[in-house]
Amino acid sequence: MLEVVLVLAVPVLGYFGAAALLSTTAGTFARQPLPGEPGWRVLVDPTPVTAIAEVLDSRVTGITIIAQPGGETDGGALVMVPGTLQLDDGRLLEDLVPSDALAALASELRLGFTETFVITPADWSAVIGDAAYEIDNPDPIPPTADMAAVPVGRISVDEHSAAVVLGAAAEGANPLSLLFRRQLLWEAILADPPATDDPVAVLLRRVAAAPDRVDDLPTLPSRAERPGSGGDGRGLLLDDDAAEQLIREIVPLPRGSAPGDRVVIRVVDRTGTNDTRALALLLGARGFEVSEIANAQPFDNGPTQLVVPSLVDIDAMRELAVELGADTVSPDPVEETEVSTVVLLVGSDVDLGE
Repeated sequence: MLEVVLVLAVPVLGYFGAAALLSTTAGTFARQPLPGEPGWRVLVDPTPVTAIAEVLDSRVTGITIIAQPGGETDGGALVMVPGTLQLDDGRLLEDLVPSDALAALASELRLGFTETFVITPADWSAVIGDAAYEIDNPDPIPPTADMAAVPVGRISVDEHSAAVVLGAAAEGANPLSLLFRRQLLWEAILADPPATDDPVAVLLRRVAAAPDRVDDLPTLPSRAERPGSGGDGRGLLLDDDAAEQLIREIVPLPRGSAPGDRVVIRVVDRTGTNDTRALALLLGARGFEVSEIANAQPFDNGPTQLVVPSLVDIDAMRELAVELGADTVSPDPVEETEVSTVVLLVGSDVDLGE
C-alpha cells in the first residue's frame, strides 16, 4: 500500500535546504522534522538561468543564456542564441520586441528563466564602463549611423561599439559568422569581467570566477525542412534534440517555462537512507523538473515505485522505472489538477548507477 505524504506549507528553501524551521499551527510552535527523520521535506530550487537580450536599432540581435551552479557557487556556462532563430510559428526572435523574444525563447526551449535583462546600445556604458576588449573580428561589420565600417582583423570593443559588434551583420551574411563574433566578444569579457556595479556585470564576475563553457545554441540551416514551419528561409532552425541535450548538460535542475513543459517529479525516500540529492540531479540530467525531495511518513521497506498521473505519458515513466530499477509504475488515484506531478517513492532497491 502506498504511503500518503501530507503536503505542508513551507517557504522555498535554498538549493537542497535547511536543517529545520519553526512554523505556527493554531498559535503554537511546531518543530518540523530534520533531514533523516520521517516527514522531512524541502522544495528544490531550480538551477539559476539568466537570459540577456542584446538590442541594436530596436531589434533583438541575439540572446545570451547564462546558467549558474546555484547557491553561493561561482561559475557557469554561456549559450549564444541567434536573433535569426526561427520559432515554430515561422517568426524570428528579431521580429519580436525584447520581452516577447525572451518569452518565446523560454517556451521554445521549455526552460524557465530566473532573471532576464535587455541591453540596448546605451546600456553598455553601465555594464562595462570604460573597459575595452580586443578580439579578432572574423567578418566585415557594415557601417551604422554611429560607427564606421569595421574590417576583418584585430579590433578593440568598448561601450560605444559593443552593441554593433554583437549585432551588426552585412546583408546576406552567414548568421553563423555573427554567432562566432558574439562568442569571441563574450569570451573576452569573461576573461576580464567589468568592474561596474551593474547587475549584469556582477553576474559576469561570478561566472568568470570559475567559467565552465561558452557554446552556440545548436541550430540547423534555414534550408532544412521542418514540418509545419511557416518560415520564409531567413532564419536558423532549432536543433531540438541537440539543444535539449545542451540544456541537460549545463542546467542540472531545469524548470519549465510553463506548466506542462517538463514532467515534474516529487522524490520521496521510503527508507531515510537514500541519497535524494544525487537522485534529484540524476532526474534533472534527464530533463525532468524536480519539485521537492522528502522523507516518507513513516519510513517503510517498500520497493521503488513511480506513481504517475493520467496526464503524464506513462510509457516514458516506464523507461525511467527500468533505469532506476523501480518495482512498479502505478496510475495516480488522486484526482487530477492542472499541474500533474509524478511521485517517485524511493526504496532500498533503487539503482543510481553507482
